[in-house]
Amino acid sequence: MSWTCPICQKTYGKANQSHYCYASDLHELLRENEQLIALYQQLLARLEVEGEFIVRLSAKAITLAERVGFAVIYGKRDSLDIGIMLPDEWPEFPVYKVQQRSKHKYVNWVRIYDEDELNPQVFALL
Repeated sequence: MSWTCPICQKTYGKANQSHYCYASDLHELLRENEQLIALYQQLLARLEVEGEFIVRLSAKAITLAERVGFAVIYGKRDSLDIGIMLPDEWPEFPVYKVQQRSKHKYVNWVRIYDEDELNPQVFALL
């Protein structure tokens, strides 16, 4: 059963789930960088073709979720860092780093500098 916080309007899997209410600004999260904002918009447009998802803004990142989060996006100085949650480690390009979160949950990190890097390899992971 899902629950929506009456303050921040975010939806969670459990009633009264502990969280931090914070309404952030997309431009602030992407460092007011027009190139990063354009990359982010292209990423979302291509993902929307695949199906529905929710975009959540937090104090430091953007989370993409279906029922639970499947990706987190951080705006860096000149790139988007995308952490993609998968049940397995993806040890090859375009992944540059993998973090194991639990026995069967890995965050596979992809760094995107320009539109050409939003390629089928990245979307296969998402």
